[in-house]
Amino acid sequence: MKRRFLMQTWRTAIGLVAFGIISVPGLYAQAPGEDTSGNSVSGAVTNSVTGAPVAGALVELNGEKISRAMLTDHEGRFLFADLPRGRASLSATKPGFFSAQELSEGSVMEQTVDAGPDTPPSELRLVPEAVIAGHIVNSQGAPLEGVRVRITHIERLNGRQRLEGIQQGDQPEDLLTDDQGEYRMASLKPGVYYVTSLTFADSEEGLQAYPTTYYPGVAEFSEASPVELAPGRQAQLDFTLSAVPVVNVAGRVTGCSPGQTPEIQFLNQSGDNLSLGARYDPKTGRFDGKVVAAAPFVVSADVRDTAERQLFAQAMLNPGQDASGIQLDLVPTFSIRVAVRSDMTRPHSNSDLDPPASVQLHPLELDKPEISADLEGDANHRSLILRHVPAGRYHVEVTPAKPSWYVKSARAGSADLIQEPLDVGTGQSPALEIVLGDDGASLSATVDARAEGSAAYLFAVPSSAPNAVRVATAPPDGELRIEGLAPGEYKVFALDRTDGLDYSDPSSFSGYLSEAVSVNLRPNDYAAVHVEMIRRGE
Repeated sequence: MKRRFLMQTWRTAIGLVAFGIISVPGLYAQAPGEDTSGNSVSGAVTNSVTGAPVAGALVELNGEKISRAMLTDHEGRFLFADLPRGRASLSATKPGFFSAQELSEGSVMEQTVDAGPDTPPSELRLVPEAVIAGHIVNSQGAPLEGVRVRITHIERLNGRQRLEGIQQGDQPEDLLTDDQGEYRMASLKPGVYYVTSLTFADSEEGLQAYPTTYYPGVAEFSEASPVELAPGRQAQLDFTLSAVPVVNVAGRVTGCSPGQTPEIQFLNQSGDNLSLGARYDPKTGRFDGKVVAAAPFVVSADVRDTAERQLFAQAMLNPGQDASGIQLDLVPTFSIRVAVRSDMTRPHSNSDLDPPASVQLHPLELDKPEISADLEGDANHRSLILRHVPAGRYHVEVTPAKPSWYVKSARAGSADLIQEPLDVGTGQSPALEIVLGDDGASLSATVDARAEGSAAYLFAVPSSAPNAVRVATAPPDGELRIEGLAPGEYKVFALDRTDGLDYSDPSSFSGYLSEAVSVNLRPNDYAAVHVEMIRRGE
């Protein structure tokens, strides 16, 4: 949304210049009566990859006494003259480029300047967009029109990576190939991407169709090749699709209450749809669908019953042959119970403990969903339950109800979930057993060499469990503080930016531990430390 607004601002500026409504030197003026003699801000906007000047970039200068904007000339230069003295932020935007602030998800602050008679020239560097394009043909080399193409990329949220779909403005998430079988998506940030050609039939009554295929031409996401895009790079990712028979799958769902309609899905092992259409008759419980699969696939049914329990059933089928008489017997979904016990040193009201903590599973595999525990049961018998958990490995995140509380232990059978991930197999998994404490410590930090107006990120790394790192974010000139720390020894350091770091992988930040401050926290302790800002660079 923010990027769309910036691009609209740039286009508005271009239009106003083109129609002569505004002049190029400035869109806005400073307050009247200011002494502006000899004060200026100048510089150039350049391409961060090639160093070439960027002409027609919208440069904005904003401060308490200044609000000006202009477009760079053919050499990428700008000059704001006759300014009042004062500090202001300086930024540049142009379609086809990203600013450092956009790429760092806000952890890089805008450049600031002091307007005056001797202000040195500034350089604003814009990062060129990346592009993914490709050509999709059948096994005879004929272009395929109307194929849906999905582009996803790896994002990090709170230090954990996840797979996100790309959607630009009002454009649908999935692209469609044109009459030449071509697709293209621009305005992509540098990063890691995956491209998928989704299930496609070029005729409604065809006996063959094209199954979901992951670049470079495999049937499952686990076999897909990631594509790393550098700034300004255009990746050409072509597909040659082979048609497979369209098979008819039919069966019956049992265990569903009258009047309820379960969701019928035909999915590959990666959870993507392989169906050209499915039908369900609530009177008979019968279903049928047309499926396009090149590998074993799953037919599933799920619905909530009258008691709000999630019911589920599935069957694994082989590709290439019709299947009838499939029986899907709905049963409560596979679930993991979460038992939370409080080891408190002071009294708390019952409302503080309902629920005492939230629990979320973060999958280590990119194609698995994140799962949150739900609070179920009546007022007298409420419990946290993780439902419909696919087999896989998960990082378990426990967030106590109060900031001052902390997790003393988290286990699943013999597995210590503070130290290692949760392994979920196809059978029943042991309950999660969590113990909370209320005698946690707190920590605050003063960051030396922190630039005025810059963000900072405080890391507190437990020596006993580095993957249980705690991170606090402070806005410009705000306080850095972490509460609810388990007693023990910590390594404490501050970074100017966190983009690209995986908090669950200690190796991603272990290089900074040599510059960290050591602190030993006792129960109910408070410590204040001074740390040097570690600058990660651009």
